[in-house]
Amino acid sequence: MNNIMYQTRMLNREIRHSNEYNKYIGSLSRLKENPELFSKTKEFMKRNFQLQCNADYNTLQDVRNLRGEFNEVLSNPLVIEFLSAEQNVSRILRKIEDEVFEGIEIAIFDDDISDDEYNV
Repeated sequence: MNNIMYQTRMLNREIRHSNEYNKYIGSLSRLKENPELFSKTKEFMKRNFQLQCNADYNTLQDVRNLRGEFNEVLSNPLVIEFLSAEQNVSRILRKIEDEVFEGIEIAIFDDDISDDEYNV
C-alpha cells in the first residue's frame, strides 16, 4: 500500500508540473483578474454541468440556449483560453482514471446480477 500511495503522490506531482496543468492555472489566474467575467464564466460552467447531469432535458436545444445566453462570455479570448485549458486537463485526468482502473475488478453485489456474472 505504501508503494501505491507513493506512486500516487508522484503522479499528482507530475500532473501539477505538466504543461497542460500550468496552462490551466495561468489561464485561471488571468480570468480571475476580471472578477465580473470570472463570475459569468463560473455561472456558465455551473449551469452547463447541471444540464449534463439532468436526465430529463433536451440536450441539444438546452445547450444551444445556454450557449446563446452566454455567447458574449464564451466569445471572450480569456474564457476561450480557460475553457480550452480546463478541457485539456480534464481529458488527461479521464485518461489517467481509465488507465488506473483498467483490469481492476470490484464485485458489486446486486440482486439483479446472477452469481455467474461476477468476474472477480
